[in-house]
Amino acid sequence: TPLTHVSVNKVELLWERITTADHNTCTDDDVPCPQGTKDTRASLARAAADGFNVIRFAASGFWPHDLMLFVNETTRPSYLAALDSVFADAQHLGVRLIPSLQWNHWAFVDICNETLGADMMRDSTSCSSRATKTFVTTIVKRYTTAYADVVYAWELGNELDLLVDL
Repeated sequence: TPLTHVSVNKVELLWERITTADHNTCTDDDVPCPQGTKDTRASLARAAADGFNVIRFAASGFWPHDLMLFVNETTRPSYLAALDSVFADAQHLGVRLIPSLQWNHWAFVDICNETLGADMMRDSTSCSSRATKTFVTTIVKRYTTAYADVVYAWELGNELDLLVDL
């Protein structure tokens, strides 16, 4: 069994392909962003060349504006095309991915103008809870089917445990 070398520094693989705010050169009509795709494709190739065979990355937008690309059914195909390109690049390079779902656990809360504790975490009928379930279900079903050979593991939330009052 070959050794597994995991890179956790490639969180931006999707972000640079979808971020349309002031963070890169994408425009709302330009997702996946060509420059972001080119840059992150090169970054992924460098990681693979350096011996990293598993890459952990943020499979959700960080900013609410980014995640609205998924929430809005009109722009959802653009969001999924950008995410598809990350998976296709990984498959081409022979690396596996750990998609971190809900990297910013506040994003759906902000989109829905709700609270994290009372609404998203405790009310399964809330907008943010339903949006999270829809996102996670859609992404896991899509990529478990289409890219089963690429998915190494799933991560539900980045540092979500930091909110627990032990």
